[in-house]
Amino acid sequence: MYTIAWALVFWKSPWKAGMIKVGVAGGLMGMIAEVWYFRDYWRPPTLFGTGIVGIEDFIIGFSLFGVGGYIYSSFTNREIDYSKVSKPINLEFFYLFLVACLSMS
Repeated sequence: MYTIAWALVFWKSPWKAGMIKVGVAGGLMGMIAEVWYFRDYWRPPTLFGTGIVGIEDFIIGFSLFGVGGYIYSSFTNREIDYSKVSKPINLEFFYLFLVACLSMS
């Protein structure tokens, strides 16, 4: 069902190539998330077997990232104004975030 939303956003988006690139990255992240988060929690049946990374994980990641990244710009036809983008103010929080992520593994 989420791929229907992706198709609608893709149809409205003038940045189709970028949407596909972001979707592929999201699909790969969906597969990694399946291994990372559900390896000891839940083994749902997939198209290729039970408890393995399946094409379903790629599809949901592809759709989520594609819609999430381009839904606003697709329906407003606005581009990001890179001249107004400022440098990060709290770089220390980014480093703390990285340390927190590494400590979870």
